Amino acid sequence: MDYNSDDRYQQHRQSDGYYNQPVHRPYGQGFLLASVICGLLSIPLGCIAIGLPLGALGVFFALLTYRRGKRMNFTAKMGLFSSVFGIVMSAFVMLYVYITMPVLLRSEEYKSQMELFYNSLPKSESDMDFEEFWKMYEDFYGVSAEE
Repeated sequence: MDYNSDDRYQQHRQSDGYYNQPVHRPYGQGFLLASVICGLLSIPLGCIAIGLPLGALGVFFALLTYRRGKRMNFTAKMGLFSSVFGIVMSAFVMLYVYITMPVLLRSEEYKSQMELFYNSLPKSESDMDFEEFWKMYEDFYGVSAEE
């Protein structure tokens, strides 16, 4: 039996255009995953200032998935919110360190703890002694213990 000769079959095949389309991946699927990963990594790594650039990348990738006239799906929103939370947390930690470091530098207890820690590190012949290290540390933060 020749199905191609039947006119009704040909008309039915032409109206079935939607079902014959090739299957493709949804738009921005890789950016969704990158946004979520960067966002989730920016939260715990915010303590060591790596969270700030990771969070910014997460926001960037989440915004790349946005299409005009379409709503962001849940995964993109989760990546965006976790990235923003990582940025805020990282900024808070950096601000906290900036505020508390001058107070710590003036404390003798902190200096003695730093000296114990510094002396416990493995040393080579070219390493500086603790007083040189402490002076560099104070210069870096712009505060001296004598103030």
